[in-house]
Amino acid sequence: MTTYHELLGTTEYSTTTDIKKRYKLLSHRLHPDKSGSVILMQLISHAYNEILCGNGNNLCKLTNVNHEKILLTKKYAQKLK
Repeated sequence: MTTYHELLGTTEYSTTTDIKKRYKLLSHRLHPDKSGSVILMQLISHAYNEILCGNGNNLCKLTNVNHEKILLTKKYAQKLK
């Protein structure tokens, strides 16, 4: 399974500024207006909100999202490092 930190490409030691930068970078590249998808944008937004709430190490529990989309987002975040 994937944690919210893995999904966004951050760690538990990342600063709030670093997390915000990762979110902005991913949302800019995955936004539906930039040939991304709505589902991927929702995943990124959900992960960002969970990390800010202190739940970054929790496993992604999204019942309405295909697990393959989570893996795709995780792989994309790793490529951007």
